[in-house]
Amino acid sequence: MNHFRKTFACVVGAVLVLIAAAAANADTIYTYTSDDYGPYGIPPFEPSEHITATFTFATPLAGSLPLANDLPSLLSWTVNVGLPSLSMSSTDSSDSMVELELGTGPTGAITAWAFWANGPNPNDEVVISYDPGGGQDSVNSQSAGPVEANVNPDGWTITTTTPEPSTLVSMALGVAVMLFAVRRRTRSNPSDVKADTAS
Repeated sequence: MNHFRKTFACVVGAVLVLIAAAAANADTIYTYTSDDYGPYGIPPFEPSEHITATFTFATPLAGSLPLANDLPSLLSWTVNVGLPSLSMSSTDSSDSMVELELGTGPTGAITAWAFWANGPNPNDEVVISYDPGGGQDSVNSQSAGPVEANVNPDGWTITTTTPEPSTLVSMALGVAVMLFAVRRRTRSNPSDVKADTAS
């Protein structure tokens, strides 16, 4: 009976560790920041404002990827152009990401891209593209008019999310259960051997 309980404890601990490890897989967030609008910052767009976009994936993009459709693996996204009325995200059903293509260099850094986001109005859109041969960052707003920013080849940063504290606690609990079971089993082995010898 004791052997069954120890085995069960090991299995439970292993399951807890596997669940926690799966939950701890950190998402990867790619953030693009354009140059400021500068002289193109026609009101209501301010010269010091710019375009910021984030794209979240479950795993990092591989290195040396050519431009290709990344929408199927996209978890979430946001696009901010400096105007609250024209800030878009995947959490708003009236906004949509029409196109997303990301190309990477050997280390996985973004080296080429193209994305196109639409707002709730037909003429509210953000279109951004860049490859080594040239690029364009533009915003068209039905209510605010058009604006452009200079494309920023070095405007990408990559970050990873941090696992929730509850996930770390679950993992620690699983490891503790496994260690306790192994310790109990190790301590009980000498008496088991003695009993077997006596019989």
